[in-house]
Amino acid sequence: MSTAPLEIRGPVARSVQEALSAVLAPDQARLVLDMALMFAQLGVVPEEASRARTFVTDSLRRALESYAGLDTAESVVEGLEPILVMMGSHIRTRSDEELTAEPAETPTPLLPPLPPLAVPAAQSRLILVSSLDRTSIQGIARQLFASARVRQIRNVFELLSAVEMNSGEAPVIVVDCSLPAVDPMTLATMLPEEVREAKVVLWGATQRQRDELEERAPIARFWVPCPSTTSHDQLADLLRDFL
Repeated sequence: MSTAPLEIRGPVARSVQEALSAVLAPDQARLVLDMALMFAQLGVVPEEASRARTFVTDSLRRALESYAGLDTAESVVEGLEPILVMMGSHIRTRSDEELTAEPAETPTPLLPPLPPLAVPAAQSRLILVSSLDRTSIQGIARQLFASARVRQIRNVFELLSAVEMNSGEAPVIVVDCSLPAVDPMTLATMLPEEVREAKVVLWGATQRQRDELEERAPIARFWVPCPSTTSHDQLADLLRDFL
């Protein structure tokens, strides 16, 4: 699935893109930005000083905390502070006449208003999603934002790193069988011993896939099948039972 290029409109948007690209892969950076824009109910990154600061310190921070963790969120927000200060200083030095002449920026909502979302606590359950479908990951993260930390895993190294950083607690793992980033068989053989009791959901696995997987990896018999027709809302309800 191809990812549309980011639409860059001004210095704040460029700085946000550069800051995200410095710590995340391109698809991950776009996912986090999409989440932040949804939280802010905006179509583009705001360029007006006060709204830009609110976007970065609130919506962008929340999206980053959910996807990449607290340390990454704080690092990115701190790195964007100079551009926010510069924008604020620029506005304060302009004349009242110039400010009056400038038309007000009107945000373009992406979606109907969302209910307030709480930042997930650091101790909330970790959900790892093995998928190359950005839309699916975004849908799951949005549904579970207030109750879990949702992270994409794109390879075995990211899986093992995420488990290690989670202090050995068994995560919940979702495998998007229609477009998996880590093959289910690889997952069955590479899952560390201390977290082999992790809840694993096979989203969209066919009966043939399940039979082959269970025959070659007995641990998969304990994994939870989930039909491909399951929506993000329904999947989120299932995952909440594991939290």
